[in-house]
Amino acid sequence: MPNPMPTRITRPAMSDTDKMLLAPLRLQLKAAERYLTPAILAHAETEFGPYLDLPQHPVLITNQMLEYLCAHCLADRPIEEAQQLLGRSYARYMQIQQSGFLPHILMRLASVASWSLIIKGLPQNYAAATNYGSYWVEEVSSRHWHFNIANDPGLPHFILGTLLQGAESLSWLSQVTYIPMAPQHFSFQIIW
Repeated sequence: MPNPMPTRITRPAMSDTDKMLLAPLRLQLKAAERYLTPAILAHAETEFGPYLDLPQHPVLITNQMLEYLCAHCLADRPIEEAQQLLGRSYARYMQIQQSGFLPHILMRLASVASWSLIIKGLPQNYAAATNYGSYWVEEVSSRHWHFNIANDPGLPHFILGTLLQGAESLSWLSQVTYIPMAPQHFSFQIIW
């Protein structure tokens, strides 16, 4: 029986200016709400206003917003940690938005599915939010996988934060680390 979930999604190369995230930018602000002051929120809404409520927006604009939030809300943290915190907040916010009971569903799924099946779904889940990039997983050994992303100008520490939050939401005892491979190509080592 063929695997219904592709473990590799590859898209043609394109200019960074054409790479889009398929969600409103406002979600980033809502996810970061706990770090925002009214003044920072007002300035961000002015600065990024034209993109906030579009159904999709350039990933480079997301990067600019994340850099803005790191500089204005989390300036006391190293940039990698600040990006990771914003990634965690974004994943947590999206879990709640997915009808509020997604963590419960994920826990039930985790109890009946193997972690390998969940990891095999990462390429499809991450590619669903973009019109660009290549996403694939590789099994290195038992309970040791690599989740690879290429042709993606996103911030790897932000993505790491989303992965860590997902693992935490599943009460998944795991180690997730970021491995830079090349510009716009990174890998996340997942061990449980």
